[in-house]
Amino acid sequence: VKHAWARRCQMASGPQMNVAGAGGKALLIACLCCLGSLADGRDSGSRNDPMLQKVSMMLEDMHTRSKQMKESGEKEYASAQKKCVEDIDSGKRELDSLGVQKATLEAEIGETQTEVSKLESDLGQHNADILAANVELDDARTGHTARVRSFAQDLREYDLAIGAVERALVALEQQEQQQQQQQ
Repeated sequence: VKHAWARRCQMASGPQMNVAGAGGKALLIACLCCLGSLADGRDSGSRNDPMLQKVSMMLEDMHTRSKQMKESGEKEYASAQKKCVEDIDSGKRELDSLGVQKATLEAEIGETQTEVSKLESDLGQHNADILAANVELDDARTGHTARVRSFAQDLREYDLAIGAVERALVALEQQEQQQQQQQ
């Protein structure tokens, strides 16, 4: 069938077009040329050929579908392009927003690092103060313990002295009572 159409199309278009053995695109072009010759009236005997009419209808359907597909593709392309532009604009706005947030966060990080450094310095000073206070406390405890021992020793000595004085007073009172009784 391919070669028969090619011969018929060659006859319709002239000897310069040899499509016998050509691919699908060449066959399509040959068919279109054949249809063109029918329209011109060069091959008036082929107009009533049912095969030619069927091919003609198929080509017209293909032409209509290709136009529809082209229009649909163009609409999809326009829609996709619009969406891409919107996405790019949205992405740029988001990047700008994130850039501002990044700068703000970096500034806050810098401030926080400064505060941390100050707190570390203050903590170091506080620890040094605690160590110095602990040394003073240890010295004070040592002094207090020594004073407590000394006071306890003094208290024992005072207690002994008071006890001796009390015994001496009792003895003196007894002696005085004995003297009064003897008198």
